[in-house]
Amino acid sequence: MHKIDAEQVLSAKARVESGKEKGQLTFAFFLWLIASITITVATGVYLWAKDDDKSCFAPNSNKHRAVEYQSEWVDVSRRFDDVLKIFFAVAITDVFRSFIMIIAVQRQNGALATLY
Repeated sequence: MHKIDAEQVLSAKARVESGKEKGQLTFAFFLWLIASITITVATGVYLWAKDDDKSCFAPNSNKHRAVEYQSEWVDVSRRFDDVLKIFFAVAITDVFRSFIMIIAVQRQNGALATLY
């Protein structure tokens, strides 16, 4: 029986340098790249779409949830924009990470895998 080395199983660098999983890793990170690009584009389109009125009102507390308290509601569109900007930044970063890992796998470059 082969002894399983925990470092080789858990370390991206060791897996890339061994070259044993080149096809599987390339395919997995290619799919991850496509998914990341899709999420980045969808988030960017929604974030920077030109709307006449981007206001979105919601109750500020549970006691003002009823429609008759609508005058107490606050515009939360800015909060949603901030969350979308964060999500966009994470997604675009993930695009670059996936691309770096595909290059690392193809070249069996442990330094790029560590950068990932």
